[in-house]
Amino acid sequence: MVESRSWLVALAAVALVLTSAAEAGAQRRPRPPASSAPGSLVIDATIEGAEVLVDEESVGYTPLEAPVQLAPGSHTVRVRRGGYTEFGTVVEIRAGERATIEVDMMPLAMVLTVRSTPEEASVFVDGTFRGSTPIEIELAEGEHSVRVTAPRHHEAIREVTARPGQTELLSVDLELLPPELLEARPTEWFEEPLTWILIGAGVAVVTVAVIILVVVLTEPSQAASFCGMGPGNQCDADFSIPTRSVSPMGWEFP
Repeated sequence: MVESRSWLVALAAVALVLTSAAEAGAQRRPRPPASSAPGSLVIDATIEGAEVLVDEESVGYTPLEAPVQLAPGSHTVRVRRGGYTEFGTVVEIRAGERATIEVDMMPLAMVLTVRSTPEEASVFVDGTFRGSTPIEIELAEGEHSVRVTAPRHHEAIREVTARPGQTELLSVDLELLPPELLEARPTEWFEEPLTWILIGAGVAVVTVAVIILVVVLTEPSQAASFCGMGPGNQCDADFSIPTRSVSPMGWEFP
């Protein structure tokens, strides 16, 4: 009996040691906290082609194919598209749960994409330069005149009716100017800037000379101003001094 009890005590001690070792090993293994499990975000938008940004990082365009996986916590969400008001909000994501955001965006303008052959052509809308092709332009509602120009090519003018919320593609093939217009033409003498500068200087000199001549001919001389004009003027009077003869005796004779 004594020996059997000793074996039982020994087996119990071994079992206790093994159990303690198993519990200690389990405690040493890192367990992920329950709060680290990701959540998901669904973007419900009626506008297609809008860019979705979460925490200022692009995650795709509407409609998104799958929910966005996010860590638990607060996240900023922005949805934007040209010609529409921008949507923005803050969403709280919970571990293992799904959050849904309904996006409502109002149309403001039409987005016009202008492409041309050749590229890098200048685009003017209602006379205002807007950039070079290829380019996207937002147009307010109404009628607009779009002009596309490029060096050595004929310009192209298109009339566009803009409706908010719509997108339109305008492709323009610019025609090359004919060879006779592209060849350098010698400059005529009357097209030289120096010619017109010299002509202007000559006209100025002639004008000054005529003015001086007119002034000289019309201004009365100093003698005429002193004597007076016309017959009987002061200068016609006899200013001669009468002479008298004197005799040797000192008598004066008229």
